[in-house]
Amino acid sequence: SDWSINDDRTEYTFTLRDGVTFHDGSELTSSDVQYTIERITDPDVGARYSGVFTSVESVETPDDSTVVLQMSERYNPLLRQLAFSGTAII
Repeated sequence: SDWSINDDRTEYTFTLRDGVTFHDGSELTSSDVQYTIERITDPDVGARYSGVFTSVESVETPDDSTVVLQMSERYNPLLRQLAFSGTAII
């Protein structure tokens, strides 16, 4: 429902919208976002779009509705990449 970027563009904070559910009715949480990004970047998985998140140093989930991405460097296409179908939350 909201997002912000720090001044040097190395930290993105996202607040998830309430009431978003998966096809089975389970609620979307920040842990789902964290799992997806970590899965995409895991070399053992071999995800096709793993390069999208190479600048992501860590994914933090301070609560069920907040995701914080710590970046190793400024990566301007991040928001566009998050909306890409190849990085859909699972």
